[in-house]
Amino acid sequence: MIELGNRELAVSVLHPNEDRGLLGSRYSAGGYVFQIEDVRLGPLLTGPTYPDTFEWYHGQGIPDSFAATPLFPSQVDDPLVLVLGVGTCSRNLSSVVRFDEWVIAHCDRDSLTASVIHRIDELTIVLTRSLTLVGRTLISTTTVSNRSAQQFVFTWFPHPFFPVPESPELVRFSTQVRLPEKSAFGVRDDGFIVRTSPATEPGEYAALEHRTGPGMTILQRHPTLGLIAADIDYAPSLLPIWGNSRTFSWEPHLDRSLAAGESTSWTVSYYF
Repeated sequence: MIELGNRELAVSVLHPNEDRGLLGSRYSAGGYVFQIEDVRLGPLLTGPTYPDTFEWYHGQGIPDSFAATPLFPSQVDDPLVLVLGVGTCSRNLSSVVRFDEWVIAHCDRDSLTASVIHRIDELTIVLTRSLTLVGRTLISTTTVSNRSAQQFVFTWFPHPFFPVPESPELVRFSTQVRLPEKSAFGVRDDGFIVRTSPATEPGEYAALEHRTGPGMTILQRHPTLGLIAADIDYAPSLLPIWGNSRTFSWEPHLDRSLAAGESTSWTVSYYF
């Protein structure tokens, strides 16, 4: 485990090479925030099975994922795929066949930068994850670089897991949203999303209709801190929310196509 911290917060990050027993095919190995603790108030993040157990598929803390768009080899009968942030996985993503090795380029009490090189067929892709802790703000930046002569596409999203608040309000987005019919959630006049039925253990999912823009601010209710916030600097293509009786999460998706030699970066800032 890699530890970042200051007088306000302690941030535990999975080591992408040494903590593989806690990793799997679903979440990126580099920059996986496993827990954030307020030095006075205790843990601030949860997970779908927290605190009883931990399962790599369900995760906890603030993982992020490229697993929605695995890269398939040119040989159609090849049983393996490449998942960015992870490595070679079985085609159904049930297991990791080989983790790709990450390089920790920088690590101190305030920041961490790690990168990995992925290769499949003629594709060479460099993924870099950076975390920076400034006071009570955690800044998470991801960079993907295409070092190849051909194009590829990917989908990425963060999956922060927050404890269920005591108040009925869950989250509010800076853009107008609408819920699908027959949802377990509702939107109040003040913009806060609330539950309309009791939480179940398997959890409920809803993909929100939303207006796109250059970025988004998210206000999240929290039982310990009252209210926390996050900023994303990209326009989400898909905006799901998910929650069960233990946790609540939002997953703003980023869809990108990278041409030969192109790079792209984006940032999510969490304010605790």
